[in-house]
Amino acid sequence: MSTPPIVETVPSTAPQLTEKETTETAPPKDEPKAEPESPKVTEPEPTEKPAPFDIDHWIAYAMSCAENKGLVLSDTAVECWDNPIRAGAHCIYLERDIQSRLDRYARDEDITDVWIWAEATGNDRYDIYIGYA
Repeated sequence: MSTPPIVETVPSTAPQLTEKETTETAPPKDEPKAEPESPKVTEPEPTEKPAPFDIDHWIAYAMSCAENKGLVLSDTAVECWDNPIRAGAHCIYLERDIQSRLDRYARDEDITDVWIWAEATGNDRYDIYIGYA
């Protein structure tokens, strides 16, 4: 008869958990794992809306500049115009653009009369036309 082999066991240095401890700390096998919460989105504080763009101010400004440059305001000068000048609260060079256009017309000996009007393009934006004759 042969003798069974001798197996030596080495004591483990890891702490031994009882059955109760292993079942309490292990996640349940059938339940889905909880997903982490998404960060909360906060709504910005309501702010005052900016005042609507005052196109009438800019039309009056352009008419005043035209007269100061020696141009005559005439509502009959609507047959010819160059590209319109875009206008709205987003335009930071509107004063410069109006003056530049009127300077060019004032230097042209063939142009004596101008008329200035605007057409709404939507979203509180406009095209300013400077007609000339």
